[in-house]
Amino acid sequence: MYPESKPVLYHMLHILMPVIAFLGNGAIVYVTIRSQVLRSPCNMLIALVSLSDMVLVCSEVTATVLHNIVQSETVYLSTCVFIQLPSVFAASTSPMFLLATAIDRRLCVTSFYNAMIVSYPKYYLAAQILPGCILGIALDVVVLINLKTEEQVVCDLITPMLGTLSDVYSKSVMIVCILILLCNVSFIHFLRKQRISSETVRSVSRSVLVICMTVVLGYFSAMVIFCMREALNLDVELLNWSVFASIFANAGYCVNFFVYYFISSEYRAIFDELLGIGHIKALFCRSKQIGEQQAATSSGGFLSKRVKVTHGT
Repeated sequence: MYPESKPVLYHMLHILMPVIAFLGNGAIVYVTIRSQVLRSPCNMLIALVSLSDMVLVCSEVTATVLHNIVQSETVYLSTCVFIQLPSVFAASTSPMFLLATAIDRRLCVTSFYNAMIVSYPKYYLAAQILPGCILGIALDVVVLINLKTEEQVVCDLITPMLGTLSDVYSKSVMIVCILILLCNVSFIHFLRKQRISSETVRSVSRSVLVICMTVVLGYFSAMVIFCMREALNLDVELLNWSVFASIFANAGYCVNFFVYYFISSEYRAIFDELLGIGHIKALFCRSKQIGEQQAATSSGGFLSKRVKVTHGT
């Protein structure tokens, strides 16, 4: 499989993990579109985070497909840039939408939140979405402006942002991650002061908190790994090191569906209804009950025979 310069571990993890992340986040987007219950700004922002993650994880798959189509270790930089533009855009919107979700959860414990989303729902949602979209478009424009020389490259998500732009992007993501952490710390602080009676709100808030922490830790882990390589001057190829570091970042995209399913009762009920998981669970429970009944019947018959034999003796 091309590009062969990337290790086998890369092809195993960076194809399997994007598929898991794509299907899981796709399920979140699907149920948000179908369900009339998931119409709050928080649910919309969660769906936008999942949509951005879907586009983002497609970068490695599309790059691998491109290399296999041209049957070459390298491709033209311009070709790589154009196929990676959607993922570059998503690389900006994903952390920004996650920050917007964290801000929304922080605002939900304030007194004016309900009145604001009832009176100005469209303006509120637009104010949360536009910053990420603007930054994503700006990042794509800068990538296209920097495309001056044509050369052969191994295509990857980071390829269009090599050089100074990569450093600026990394530092910007770290700032966003710090803001997400601050929002969550503030949210937890106020959550302890105020008792929220709605179990739905509490479960969704817990899910958002876990997702934020997972993604932030993934980004931080990747950056710490790269800093360790430079600080310790380790003799490890950059490509292999980036494969190892990106595992932590990609893991955050894979757990979205599982976190919302197992922590949020609201999402779990909708997943069971719209994805057919409830029917599978009911079928499994029915099969289990039938098995237990058959085992009990067999055990009862065996005991009955023993009693008859005893009385006959």
